[in-house]
Amino acid sequence: MNIHYYKSHLKRHGVLKTVFRLFSQSVNKLFTLKIRYLIKFDLKALNSEDLAVDDRFQITRLEPDWLSRHVDLEEYQMSKSFLNRAQRKGDICFGILNNGMVAAFSWYSNKPSLLLEGELELKFSNNCLYVHNVYTHPDYRGRRLLAIGISNALRELSTLGFNSFISVVAFDNFSSLKSMYRMGWKKVGQFIYIRFFKTQTGFSIGKKKHSGFEVRVIKRRPLKK
Repeated sequence: MNIHYYKSHLKRHGVLKTVFRLFSQSVNKLFTLKIRYLIKFDLKALNSEDLAVDDRFQITRLEPDWLSRHVDLEEYQMSKSFLNRAQRKGDICFGILNNGMVAAFSWYSNKPSLLLEGELELKFSNNCLYVHNVYTHPDYRGRRLLAIGISNALRELSTLGFNSFISVVAFDNFSSLKSMYRMGWKKVGQFIYIRFFKTQTGFSIGKKKHSGFEVRVIKRRPLKK
């Protein structure tokens, strides 16, 4: 158990949410139980405050091959196989740089994407983008870089004809949910996935068909790390 992580989590989110986090991680050691919130963002909700960038930071598009050369993959929770998949799919990455160091990044895809190590597939409409693998380096957390980076990326990507954006967030990822709700993201559904040995099942709660996306369980085929 990562004691430092839970101490930090307790300080930021309180006892109840920390207990929920610990419970969900303990349950998943026995069998797989995943609860994901499906959230959506409309460009009309863009806030000018979230577009303002401190002069110390630079927002730019980052190519997978550049990331593989300049980023410590383990520190940034990215594997080389992930970067290869992202490159094959044509996913777009926007990052916030500080003196050449990647302070935060987020990925964007306009193609069906696999979730939960390849156990689910997310499909969405052509005018929609899937926002995924959002990350802020520990040294830069607490500076609203998630909101700033995503807001500027969405404004840039809207020029390509995309007018709505979706994301999938773990129900107990309180930091990301808090930041994204503050930006104007709205919860439009919930997906629950259960796997016990070789048996898989999943079901949605919410009007996913009216929100421009669909999540379905697929035959288990774990992704390479």
